[in-house]
Amino acid sequence: MSSTSVFVYFIHAFTDAERIASFFLTKTNKNNKFKHKP
Repeated sequence: MSSTSVFVYFIHAFTDAERIASFFLTKTNKNNKFKHKP
């Protein structure tokens, strides 16, 4: 495996993790909003 493929792999893994993190963040934010509503 060349260094460039490793670099690209890490970029893809980072973007995937970022997307998953943002998805969970928006999910928890929505849940918090619903909880705060009376």
